[in-house]
Amino acid sequence: GEALAVRGGTPMSPECALVLRLLRSLHLISRDWYHLFPPCGGLPRPPLVPGGEFVSVKVASKLMRQLQDPLMLSTGSLPTWCSDLVQGCNFLFPIECREFYTSCTAFGISRALHSMQQRVQGSSPSDRPTEVRIGRIQRQKIRVSRGRLLASAMRALELYAGHRSMLEVEYYGEAGTGLGPTLEFFTLVSQELQAQRLGLWRDSGAR
Repeated sequence: GEALAVRGGTPMSPECALVLRLLRSLHLISRDWYHLFPPCGGLPRPPLVPGGEFVSVKVASKLMRQLQDPLMLSTGSLPTWCSDLVQGCNFLFPIECREFYTSCTAFGISRALHSMQQRVQGSSPSDRPTEVRIGRIQRQKIRVSRGRLLASAMRALELYAGHRSMLEVEYYGEAGTGLGPTLEFFTLVSQELQAQRLGLWRDSGAR
């Protein structure tokens, strides 16, 4: 694919591109093999090869080092191979690496620097002096009703989807705000989205 043909602005070697295409094909077959056999009914089945077998520790470590460079993050100058591989061969990276890449590239410079500093701070010795923080994220507080979770979530998306601020949730008639109520809100909304009455998902028991 075209996503595998460029690295750092220069053509990728044919050998490297061939290996990546082969790995991508093998991963696709391992993950979606059941589509090839109609008796399986098209329902998801376990992969033939565990996903962890496709992870490249060296490539993932290289990506993490790039993402912890504040100059690259603040100037948006990550090497193009980072996005090429994450988008074209995401199976090479563990889920935490992909999540960190998303937080560093999808939500603006302030969020990228904030994510990078949180990770560095979390991996630093406890006796290390606190460093000056260079990325601050604005916070936006919203009030929601427990009885209208989906409606509240949709309204929040309408108002703040284009903003770079971090949402903090509090419930009408309840004390408390911050991380706890916010995480609870997203958990409850995700559970609501799984409700059978909404008809959003295939029901394995349906005929």
